[in-house]
Amino acid sequence: IALIAGTPYHSDGVVAQHRAAELLIAGQHPYATFDMIEALGRFGLPASLATNFEDGSVLRPLNYPALAFLVPAPFVALGLHDLRWLWLAEIIGFALLISVVLARDRRAWGVAGLVASTAVARQFVAAGVDPTWALGTAVAFVFIDRPAVSPLAMGIAIASRQPAWAIAPFFALALWRRSGRAAALRGVALMAAVALAPQLPFLVLDPVATLAGIVAPIVGPLEPHGIGLVGLALAGALPILPRGVYAALAIGAAAAGAWVATRRGGPSPAMAIALPLAALLLAWRALLSYVAFLPVLALLAADARSEATRLAR
Repeated sequence: IALIAGTPYHSDGVVAQHRAAELLIAGQHPYATFDMIEALGRFGLPASLATNFEDGSVLRPLNYPALAFLVPAPFVALGLHDLRWLWLAEIIGFALLISVVLARDRRAWGVAGLVASTAVARQFVAAGVDPTWALGTAVAFVFIDRPAVSPLAMGIAIASRQPAWAIAPFFALALWRRSGRAAALRGVALMAAVALAPQLPFLVLDPVATLAGIVAPIVGPLEPHGIGLVGLALAGALPILPRGVYAALAIGAAAAGAWVATRRGGPSPAMAIALPLAALLLAWRALLSYVAFLPVLALLAADARSEATRLAR
């Protein structure tokens, strides 16, 4: 509460979601009309907070999936002036989920891994990075034995933020391992339908602007940034490599992890979370927010299944 009350917006991510929600409420197509420089100015922030391309130009379009602004839109319409209160409520919900589904002797560790994490506090509370994707991922793996709840939650995660896209193939493999091919295919179909549904109206109205926006963080020539391998290079500890090399390393690491897991009968739920998120540490842009929830998510996936199944029944 002190972090939010004492600090105004200072991140392009929360600004983008808030401004996109305002545009939607005003009856505009967010992907077609959003401009990052205008959005930063709307909240009194400098243009220097925008993400840059390698050539120094600015990433101006809206570059998040649709639930990034559809979730906060009703709250903005009701007068919410700071989306970080909404994200704080999700973090509290995350802590409650941990306290309910983890085994009793591990609950304190799980809650501490969330509440006492400086990465979570800085990224998801003070900076206002949307945690919806992580909460959806947690629910998907905690209730992986529930054929309706789990794929639906993973679909919500995919429709909220791009890091969940890296987890989705491993989630499908984990479903296959646990429930068999037929159940896994049904789960993947439900996951895909839920992920696509919020995006579909915007794709129909303006497919070019919508697709260009949401894939920009993945395929766009953005400047290198973050922790992991590229962080060491930016700090001077390692030479900076071409952008394609980092992409090959991240994809190769994820593919190798999937191959190893498949050879062992498919990834366990904990592996299905840890492998793709760890692979992102090799990417050209390896943001701290991508992996801030990794310890808690892996702990939930590894430990909570039997307890969650009992509660769901």
